[in-house]
Amino acid sequence: MKQRAALANMEEESPSTLLLRKEAEDSVVQEELELTRRKVLDRLNDVKAKTAIFERKQAELRDTVQKNKQFIRDTDAKIETAEKKAREEVEQMNKRLEEKKLIVSDRDKYMEEKIIEEKIIAQNSQFKKYLDSVVSCPGYEEDFKGEIENLLNRHNTLKGGNAELQQQDVEVNRTLDKRREDFQREYTKLQNEQLMVNSDFHNQQMEFEKLRAEKAELESKLTSAMDAREKYQSHIGIIGMAIEQLYQRALQSCRDDRRKQAMEDHITSKFGHRDDLVLECIEERMKELVWIVEKSKMDIAKKDKEPEKEVVVDGPDEWRKHLRFSYKDVNHDNLGLSPKGDSTSFGANSSQ
Repeated sequence: MKQRAALANMEEESPSTLLLRKEAEDSVVQEELELTRRKVLDRLNDVKAKTAIFERKQAELRDTVQKNKQFIRDTDAKIETAEKKAREEVEQMNKRLEEKKLIVSDRDKYMEEKIIEEKIIAQNSQFKKYLDSVVSCPGYEEDFKGEIENLLNRHNTLKGGNAELQQQDVEVNRTLDKRREDFQREYTKLQNEQLMVNSDFHNQQMEFEKLRAEKAELESKLTSAMDAREKYQSHIGIIGMAIEQLYQRALQSCRDDRRKQAMEDHITSKFGHRDDLVLECIEERMKELVWIVEKSKMDIAKKDKEPEKEVVVDGPDEWRKHLRFSYKDVNHDNLGLSPKGDSTSFGANSSQ
C-alpha cells in the first residue's frame, strides 16, 4: 500500500519537482558520505599513531633483550636444572609412596588371609573330631579301618562321581537346549513360511478378485462395444443402401447408354472403396442436373413473352410420381449439352 501511495504521489508531482527532490536527497547522502570519510581518516591516523608507538616499544624491548641475553640464558639454564631436579625428586617421592601403598595393601591382604586360615583351621578341627568319631563307629571299622584318609578318599571318589554326573547333566541339558533352540528356530521358520504363504495366498486372492472385476468390466465393455458395433454396422448398411438408391436414381436419370456404362466402369474397383466412387458419381451427376436446371431457367427467362405451355412428365421415381412445371416453347435443342456431353433434355432428367 505504501508503494502504491508513493507511486500515486510520484505520478501527481511534476518531473522538475521530482528532480529537485532527488538532488536534495543526493546532497544529503553526499554530506553523510563525506562525514563518514572524515571519521575513517581520523581512525586511520589514530591507528597509525598507535602502530608507531607499538613499534617503538617493541624495538626498545628488543634492545633490552639483546643487552641481557647472556644473563637470561644463564637464568634459563638454572631454572631448567632446578625444575629437572624437582621433577626427579617428585617422581622418586611418588614411587616411594606407591611402594608404601603396595606394602600396606599386601600386609592387609596377608592379615585377612591369616584370619581366614585361622577360621578354616578352627572349622577343620571340628571336622576332624567329627571324622574321628565317624571312623571309630562300630559299623564302619572294616570300611575305613580307623583312618580318616580312607574316609576322605571315599568322599573324593563320591565327589568325583558327582562331578561327572553333573558334567553329564550339563552336557545333556546343553544338548537339550540346543535341540530346543533348533526346534524353536525350525518352528519359527515354518511359522514365517506359513505367514508368507498366507500372505501370498491373500495377495493372489486379491489379485484374482481384481482380475475377476476387470474381466467383468471388460466383458461389459465388450458387450457394449459389440452392441455399438452392430448399431454402427446397421447404420453403415442403411447408409450403403441409401447411397446405392441414390446411385440408381442418378443412373436412371441418364438416357445415354455410354454415360451409364462410364458410370458403371468408374465405380468398379478392386481396392474395396466402391462407396467413395459411387458418391463421386452421384455428386458429379447432381452437378450436371443443377447445370441443366440453371441453363433451362436462363432459356425460360429469354422467352417470358411467349404463351405458356404446361408439360407433365411421369417418371418411375418413388419420391416424386409427377413433376409439373411451366415453360414457354421449351425445345430440347435449346437446352444444350451437359458438361459430360449428355444430351438428355431438362424435362426428362427432371422427371427421373
